[in-house]
Amino acid sequence: MSCAWLVAWALTLGAGVLPIRAAGTAGGGEPATPQARPDRAPSAPAGRVILQWDHLVDSNDRSFEDFWGFATYKQTHYQAWYGEFTKGAEVGGFLKDRRRSTYAGLYRYRKDFDHVVQFDTEQVLKKGFVLAGMLRGIHVIPANTPEDRNMLQVAAGLDYYWGDYNFLSIRAVDDPRESGRWSFVTSHRFQRDPAVYVQPGLILRTDGSTGWFLQGKYRWLLLGAGRYDRFDFTEVSRTIYSAGVEVSY
Repeated sequence: MSCAWLVAWALTLGAGVLPIRAAGTAGGGEPATPQARPDRAPSAPAGRVILQWDHLVDSNDRSFEDFWGFATYKQTHYQAWYGEFTKGAEVGGFLKDRRRSTYAGLYRYRKDFDHVVQFDTEQVLKKGFVLAGMLRGIHVIPANTPEDRNMLQVAAGLDYYWGDYNFLSIRAVDDPRESGRWSFVTSHRFQRDPAVYVQPGLILRTDGSTGWFLQGKYRWLLLGAGRYDRFDFTEVSRTIYSAGVEVSY
């Protein structure tokens, strides 16, 4: 795997492959549910466990099989990847203030890719709105990378809640490799209850590349698909198919 691909994937989590969360899943995972809510959330279990398979298909006839697990307990989360493209682990958590705004942090390591330290916040506003911000420090592991090995990435966004579970999410994420490039990610979760949702999303970038994703849940089953045009400054387009299970406890 070339250094260019390693650097590209090191930035994928924040470059708009999926909406950022206060602890985003690795590309192809479940879209995140924001931690902060403008109203009191319906009662939820203490934790949940996700086991998922991602099938990555590139337009240059390369494909990869990745597997990952994600677990939460109260206000902490833990994630591990083991696959042909990604091997690594992540740990993080968040705190809430009396307004139900959140302050989160995480550390992520991926073998031969990067070390990541991330801080983010979701601030509850009025009338269903939540303001989000993220700061991410990235140290790329390969010493012969053509870009700077130490990078800083920022993102900002807005969520709007309606009903008990439905929300619209908008994120703007910069790419520190090339000044001036931004990704704008818009998605909407249509959720009747904790057991069923559908979440479509659209990605628009200032360099003209685009992407889309569609993810959903029915009871314990998770399914997803997405396509990303000219993946990370290459001429390659990437399609991701995902399937997994989620169990609450």
